This record gives sequence, C-alpha cells and structure tokens, in this order.
Amino acid sequence: MIVYVDDRNDAEMTFERLRRSIENHAFPEVGQVTVSIGITEIRDTSIPVELLGRADQALYYGKTHGRNRVSFYEALVASGDIPAYHHSRGAPPSASPQG
Repeated sequence: MIVYVDDRNDAEMTFERLRRSIENHAFPEVGQVTVSIGITEIRDTSIPVELLGRADQALYYGKTHGRNRVSFYEALVASGDIPAYHHSRGAPPSASPQG
C-alpha cells in the first residue's frame, strides 16, 4: 500500500489507526486477527525493489518482536535494531541480510 502523508508522525497515526481497526474488527468465521505493518520512506532515488526490501525488513522485525505492531524501517536502522537494506541483483526483496 502506498500512502502519501506529510511526515512520519502522520504515517504513524495512519498505519496505527489501520492496525487498531483490524485488531478490533470481528471477522466472520475467524474472529479477531492482528496485523504487523512495515513502513519505509519513499525517496526521489527509490526504486521498487528497494522499497519492498526495506518495508519487508521492518515487517519481519515487527513479526519477530511481538507482532501486531507498526515498524518503521528508518527508525529501526537508526537505532541499530536492523542493518541497512542492500539489494543484490537477482535476490528477491524478502531475501534480507538478517541471517
């Protein structure tokens, strides 16, 4: 999903609202479900495979650190929680260098 927002705070509010809406909705036949969301910034130099790779790293981090959360790629890299994404030709975006 691509969403235009003015800043990271707006992105956090938007995706946190989506996450809560999903968490609080009673889905027929399955009941309650939760969602983890990985977010990255789109830059002028961004290419799709890098965007997907960065968002995938943030998503993977969220799923392995408690689930049901919104995780920002740039914040995770800045804090040292994940390494910066480096795309290698031929590798799918989900092949993140986390080992």
